[in-house]
Amino acid sequence: MACNYFHCANSVTVGADAVVLAFSTTVSATDRDRFCFRLCDTIPAAGANLPVQVTVNGATIPLWNKYGNPILGSQLQRGKKYVGYYGATTPHVIVSNTPMGYTVY
Repeated sequence: MACNYFHCANSVTVGADAVVLAFSTTVSATDRDRFCFRLCDTIPAAGANLPVQVTVNGATIPLWNKYGNPILGSQLQRGKKYVGYYGATTPHVIVSNTPMGYTVY
C-alpha cells in the first residue's frame, strides 16, 4: 500500500481511558481514504495497556487493527510507518500492518 501523504503523530496524551494521538497538521478524511502516519513521539508507559485514539475531522476516534480490535499503546512503535484506511460510517481508522495482540518490534 502506497501513501501519498503521511501524518506525523507528534502529540501523545494519556488519559484515564485512552491514549490520544494528535497530528502535526489538521487531518481531514472521507470514507475509505487511505490513512498513513508515523508515531513521532513516544507513548509513555502509563498508556501501554490503553486503547489508542486519533484525531480526525476534529473528532477523537478509535484506532483498530486489521481485525477490528483496538490497538493498545504498547502495540505502536515510534518512527514506524502505519498504513490503513479511514471509515466514516462509525468513524474509525483501521491500520492494516499491526498484528493482532502482539507488540510491534
